[in-house]
This record gives sequence, structure tokens and C-alpha cells, in this order.
Amino acid sequence: MTDYGFRSERMELVQILMQKDAAHDSVDELARLECVQFRDSDDNKERTAFQREFAHEVRVCDDILRKIRFIKESAGKLGLTVFPASGVGQTGVNLNEMNQDLGEAEKELKGMFSRQRTMDMTHAELLEHRHLLRNIPKLMGARAEASRMVLTPEESPMSLEEGDSLLDQGGEARALRMVAGLIDVDKKEPLRRIVYRVSRGNALVKFAEDAASFTDPRDGGEEMRDCFIIMFSGNVLQDKIGRLLQTFGASRFNVPDTAMLLERRLAGVTRQVEDHVQVKAEAMRQKQRLVGQYTETLAETELLVTREKLVHHTMNMFNSRISNRTVLAEAWIPKDSIGEVEGA
Repeated sequence: MTDYGFRSERMELVQILMQKDAAHDSVDELARLECVQFRDSDDNKERTAFQREFAHEVRVCDDILRKIRFIKESAGKLGLTVFPASGVGQTGVNLNEMNQDLGEAEKELKGMFSRQRTMDMTHAELLEHRHLLRNIPKLMGARAEASRMVLTPEESPMSLEEGDSLLDQGGEARALRMVAGLIDVDKKEPLRRIVYRVSRGNALVKFAEDAASFTDPRDGGEEMRDCFIIMFSGNVLQDKIGRLLQTFGASRFNVPDTAMLLERRLAGVTRQVEDHVQVKAEAMRQKQRLVGQYTETLAETELLVTREKLVHHTMNMFNSRISNRTVLAEAWIPKDSIGEVEGA
């Protein structure tokens, strides 16, 4: 018979009777010997994983580990370093108290990130609004009257049909409606063509040709957007253009009617942008202070909870139906290590 050099030691299947209160510490101590292999008791075959004696503790450990992963991910987003574990830490901790403490931190962090997303959306809208207000004079051709901005005869569309023109036969400008906002650069020409078709040439689309880069607060991606203004007449056409802009993902903003109001609006939006920058910076510092409380001990806590989960998972393989105070474990042990196990 060929000897391959791999030969198992002589093993013994033993039964270990433990007090239920001492089972945790006993399993933890036996695990340090690295010579005991527990097996699932035959009495547990009809019981699912959720019906075992220590299923609650395993679920608590899973919940704690999930919260630890969330805090570690938050630390990475905030630019904080999670220190490596220097050891497993103390055993026999109160899992419920740890779960409650981490749960409160998780809840507070999620609230902060939710408010952060709202602030990011508002900040992005303010930046787009400011960029639009700066380009309004260019979009209007610097011919905005004090009371109302209207089209001049030279700017009227070339394909207006008789009776549908934005200008009457006397050449005097009708009251026009106006929609202004920002749109992605690659959607400018499709928007111009479709507005022309929808309005049958009775709308004028202008672009500022001053594209700027904006950060999408939803995914953090950069996108180039340009300002536009659409002038038209009629409620029906206003509804059509509104739905069209929504389809194109364009941002819409109200535009002041006079140069004086435009200047005031621009100054107000600029102040709001500056205030948002300060508020976002303070919110970032608050999140860093909260997560910073856990960065030094988070890795050790993760190792400790993982060990506790393994201990309770092992205890779920014991026969707990013998009595209310004892459990019966079955394990394979090397014959030469039986004395060492008995001493533990």
C-alpha cells in the first residue's frame, strides 16, 4: 500500500455535558485548543436554523456586523482611516448593549447623509440658477425692457404661418411667455428641432453657448450643461414645452422681468450658495466627529463580534433538550488530545 504521507490521527467521538450558562466560555476555551471539531446533534435534524437555542444571538451578531460595515463605509466616504485591530479584545460582552449603541450611531449617520443629499440637491440647483442668471442678458440679446422682455421683429421665427405669428400685422410685439433653464450639451440640438416641430415654428429657442461643468448630486458624475431660453405664446404651447423639457431632463427656473430684479435675484442666489457651502462644511465636520469615535476600536469590535457569532453558531449544534440547565455537545477529538481537552 502506497504511503502518501497524509495520515489522520486516531480520533474519538466524545460527548461533553455542559452547564448552559458556562457553555459559551467552554466553547471559547476549547476553540483556542484548535483540536476539537463539533458536529451537529442528531436531535437537531428536525429544527431549522431559526429554531435553534441561540438563533437570537446569531441574528444580533449579524445585525452588529452589518452596522459595523456601514460605519466603515461611512469612514471611507469621509476620508477617515479605520485603525487595524491589535487584538480580539474582551470576550463575554453584552451584545444587546453593543447593538443598541451602534444602532443609534447608524440612525444618526443615516439622518446626516439624508440631509446631506438634500443639501447637495439644493446646492446643485442654486449653482445652475446662478449660472443661468449670469447668462440671461446674453440670452435676451441685451434688449430686455424694464417692464417685459419681448421679441423684436428681427428675432421672429422664419417659418411662422399667417395668423399664428408671435407678431401681429402691425409689427407690435405680443405678450410672450418665456421658459429658461439648463440642459445637457448633447441634448441642445435635439431640443431645438423638437421644439420647432411641436410649435410649428412658433417658438424661438436660444442657447447661451457658455457650457459649464456641474456635479450630479445623485451619482457624483460630471456633466456639461448650457443655458437656454424658449419664447412662445399661448397656454397650450406652454404645457407642451413643459412636458418636453421634463422628458429631456432640463432644469427650469423663473427669470425676473427687469434688469433691476435680475440683479437682485443674482445677488440673493449668490448669498445662498455661499451659505450652503458653510453649512455643508459644518455637516461634514459633524459626521467626521461621530464616525471618529469608532475608528480606533471598530476593527477589534468586528473581530470580537465575528468570534461571538462563531461561538453561538457552534452552540446551536448542541442538544439543548436534555434539561433547561444543561446542553450536550458531540465532538471529534484526537485521541492524544483528550487529556488536554479534559484539562480545559
